[in-house]
Amino acid sequence: MPVPWLSLLRRISSQGHADAAAIPALACVTQVSGRLKSHVGLYTSAKGLRGILKYMFAEFRKFIAKGNMIDLAVGIMIGAAFTAIVNSFVKDLISPIIGLFGKSNFDNMFLVLKEGTSPGAYTTPDVAAKAGAVTLNYGSFLTAFINFAIVGFVLFLIVKAANKLKSEPAPAAPPEPTNEEKLLTEIRDLLKEK
Repeated sequence: MPVPWLSLLRRISSQGHADAAAIPALACVTQVSGRLKSHVGLYTSAKGLRGILKYMFAEFRKFIAKGNMIDLAVGIMIGAAFTAIVNSFVKDLISPIIGLFGKSNFDNMFLVLKEGTSPGAYTTPDVAAKAGAVTLNYGSFLTAFINFAIVGFVLFLIVKAANKLKSEPAPAAPPEPTNEEKLLTEIRDLLKEK
């Protein structure tokens, strides 16, 4: 069964115009919204379904080409790369330094809330999960919190550096005195000479 609106558009494009008496629903819609009427006009001037798809693709291309969309995509890509850098920074630099004062691997810090099918000392949360134990993995939370704090601090430093690199506008030159002020200055100077 064909789609009703598609057959309606085909009828309109084959006739070249919308007959309000033949298509009362379309007449009501076009009276309600002038914008919709203009879109229907674009569709009717198009050559069938191929023209409609071409028009929709052109609108989509305009939407994608907007500057904000491209900036957002670049930001997401840089953010993904930055996440890998921060994870390496935490894992390879910060964790060993913290390890000097205690444990360096927070991911293996957990609390067993309920023993699993095989009771005993579990070395990692994964081993406990395989045994069916219920655990509170606070070490993973500590790692995520440290990552967040480091990311926030590094972003603060980046924004601060970017603000310093922005060229500050040169101080505005004092406005040139008006003709009236120039005349008054000349009169003052003449009075001082006498």
